[in-house]
Amino acid sequence: MLKKKFLKSKPVCKVTFSLPKEAVETAETVKIVGDFNEWNIAEATEMKPLKKGGFKTVLDLETGK
Repeated sequence: MLKKKFLKSKPVCKVTFSLPKEAVETAETVKIVGDFNEWNIAEATEMKPLKKGGFKTVLDLETGK
């Protein structure tokens, strides 16, 4: 799931990426890549595990991309 929050003070959008437990099954780590890091796995952002078993991370991304 994606959740976006646009900031009025900066040209930045806070994007929350989350995956429920059912989507990750037995994964111990989850990393996210995309246009924002040129799909470079070496620069992937590791998502934080949640107590309920899913994963979540928040990224500040440039607005309009």
